[in-house]
Amino acid sequence: MRHCRGPLKIAGVEVRSSSRTSTSTRNPQPTPGHPHSTRKSQFAFERTQRFSVIDMLEERLEQALRLAIDPPGGLNTAALRDLIRDDENTQWDIATTAEYLGISAHTLRYYERAGLVKVGRDASGYRLYDAAAVRRLVFITRMRVSGMSIAQLQHYISLVEQGAETVQERLDLMLEHRDILRQRIEDLQLSLAATEFKIAMYQKGSRP
Repeated sequence: MRHCRGPLKIAGVEVRSSSRTSTSTRNPQPTPGHPHSTRKSQFAFERTQRFSVIDMLEERLEQALRLAIDPPGGLNTAALRDLIRDDENTQWDIATTAEYLGISAHTLRYYERAGLVKVGRDASGYRLYDAAAVRRLVFITRMRVSGMSIAQLQHYISLVEQGAETVQERLDLMLEHRDILRQRIEDLQLSLAATEFKIAMYQKGSRP
């Protein structure tokens, strides 16, 4: 009787002997406590921890952005009320006006020389700032803080003095300036949010 070598084939299909080692036997699943099982558990734990840290950082970033967009205390709009000041009793000297606006007397004189504001005089020749002058100076001060140049302000004021026929041109200038300010504010808010984020991280003793 001849011994068959190799696997037996039935109807062309290979049939392996049950005595051969199965795949599951060749690659046994790791049991609890096995080094490979421990490594997998450690990896899963580290992955969970990593996602927890990411979630925490995302939350702090969102908090920082909220603080940048809506800072504690909000905006102080009292300083803008003088844009509509209409008090006939307003007759301030230069020192009072400078202190009220938070700028120097030298700056006030410069604005006057540049033709940005008209200032009256008393009987002795001293400057007197009425309500109209204060309104103009509040606007000029805000525009200077926003980055508008003296030349741009001179152009704008010249349009104002030309009367109603220049309203559209003035509107166009303000719309253009608004777009510039909005972009600058967005950039500054992101910078403030980054600062708030770092402060929160340092205060909580987290990594920088």
